[in-house]
Amino acid sequence: MTTYINTEKLSARLREAAINLNQKSLLLTNFYGTEQERDLTETPNCNGFGRIRHFKRFSNEGWPLNPLPIDPACKALGLPHIDALRAQVFQNAVCNWRCWYCFVPFNLLAASQTHADWLEPRLLIDLYLAQTDPPPVIDLTGGQPDLVPEWIPWMMKELRSHGIDKKVYLWSDDNLSTDYFWRYLSDTDRELVSSYTHYGRVCCFKGFNAESFTFNTKAEPQLFERQFDLMRKLLPSEQKQRLGGGDILSQETDEETTCPRKELMKKAKSYAEVTRRFYRPELYSCPECQRHLRRTSTLSQRKVVTLKGVIKVTHAGYGCPDPQCRARGRTYRSAAADALALPSFTFGLDVVVLAGQLHFGKHQTLDEAHQHISERLAPVGVSISRREVLYLFEAFSTLLRASSDASQDQEWREQVKKNKGIIVSIDGIKPDEGNETVYVVRDGLTGRLLAAENVTDNSVERLKQLLMPVVALNIPVLGTISDAQETEVMALSQLWPHVPHQTCQFHALREASRPGFKEDGQMKAQMRKKLQPKIRSVRKQIHKHVEQVSEAEAEQLAILDEYALGVQTALNLEGKLPFDYAGVAAAEALDEVATSLERLEKKGEMSVSSPRGN
Repeated sequence: MTTYINTEKLSARLREAAINLNQKSLLLTNFYGTEQERDLTETPNCNGFGRIRHFKRFSNEGWPLNPLPIDPACKALGLPHIDALRAQVFQNAVCNWRCWYCFVPFNLLAASQTHADWLEPRLLIDLYLAQTDPPPVIDLTGGQPDLVPEWIPWMMKELRSHGIDKKVYLWSDDNLSTDYFWRYLSDTDRELVSSYTHYGRVCCFKGFNAESFTFNTKAEPQLFERQFDLMRKLLPSEQKQRLGGGDILSQETDEETTCPRKELMKKAKSYAEVTRRFYRPELYSCPECQRHLRRTSTLSQRKVVTLKGVIKVTHAGYGCPDPQCRARGRTYRSAAADALALPSFTFGLDVVVLAGQLHFGKHQTLDEAHQHISERLAPVGVSISRREVLYLFEAFSTLLRASSDASQDQEWREQVKKNKGIIVSIDGIKPDEGNETVYVVRDGLTGRLLAAENVTDNSVERLKQLLMPVVALNIPVLGTISDAQETEVMALSQLWPHVPHQTCQFHALREASRPGFKEDGQMKAQMRKKLQPKIRSVRKQIHKHVEQVSEAEAEQLAILDEYALGVQTALNLEGKLPFDYAGVAAAEALDEVATSLERLEKKGEMSVSSPRGN
């Protein structure tokens, strides 16, 4: 079954993250370094915040003619009949639906500032006018521009203040997902949009029925009819909020929905952002002969969906290279990789535990748990169906009965006999602050679940109690693995005092680096607070002066603006545990900018005089 985006909640969250009403600024995509940049026929312009789009009346054979926005723009601007039109595109960084055919990568639609920054409409117009041959059309797209409907009247006012409102045709698109045009715009702004003659809007219907609509957008099926309600609200002449002065045009843009459903369903599930990780065993030396372990196989390659994102996992098996070693033929696994997800499960153990806690702990129904998990996964661009949530309930129950099953698993015992014992791995999973922790115990050699339990007390004695079913198996323990949690280490050492213990490197490094990572984040925040206003002020001055200086000086100002944009990019870098420190990376990038500027200054290539009167 198709899972649904909670459009109302996601729209509200994205709107809050994409508009600053006090500063009248918007979060807009910068195309430099993005996956989308590789698809562009022309390099990004406007310091990376713009791109050129070529609207064409004729496209591929068999497709209908597309007069939008060519005809309304030519009519408004008094241009002759043409079949192709260039447009300057600015793209906001949010969208509340996830259409499978969208050409914009989903990571550019989630209000992430990795490839976006805050710009005022005035700066957009300045960037537009600074181009050598600015197109006659400005296209406000996304994303979903109507999550921030203020963008349109703000642009109209800036075009008028620059005296070019009759020379530029303003165009925007709308996926008909919200009523924000009426909810957030004042009567004055709606009247401005209504009376602005050089403006047009295209409204896109996302399917031909409720089923195709939900398949295309991942949104609730009842919103299919709501599209037409919103369209009717835009069109009637008796409505005060109508857009009568401009062109309100609808177009069935989603022709892909006419493809056979079976062909569409064959497409592999894809995710917007995937982190690649390579996992090897926590043991580096053979427990028997102390020889350095070597890679012998790839145990698995798969994608795992966690609450923090999607991970493409490569899990490598290692073994002892000594043919005389009694451990020859034994394959060592990564406890960290096994802790991510159950065998053959796409959703990670943290998602399984969350589902179990919602259903068995908070007694939520299937629909309630489905809604909660969908909301938790929405920020990472992942959807989940009701049936998949039901599978998670079953998986959680499997975890809790794992210890009793292990004692009866003869096939597993044969593997243990071949390996001459087990390596006990314990991992605590806590998907929500304040919830109890689910501890999962495995055999590090076979990956077999040995015990799992919900606990609210993670003391040494409680963890020893959790591990007693493993002791009761009466199987030789070759080693133990845990993260850096002291109570886990003590519980393992007290139950198996003469067995070597290994801390999971990933957990150890993550915890060891956490204090430094926190300090780094605070340092970067201070850098942003100190430098961001200054760099924005500098860029404003550059854009203000660029038309008042000579051509040579304008070129130098453009170079300075590129440096300023580089500083902004450095300030927006994001870090990741254990050792990806954004503050350090930003400082190094700023040092490189400073060094480059010093070299230019020494060469005498940076003498830009101030414009007169400033």
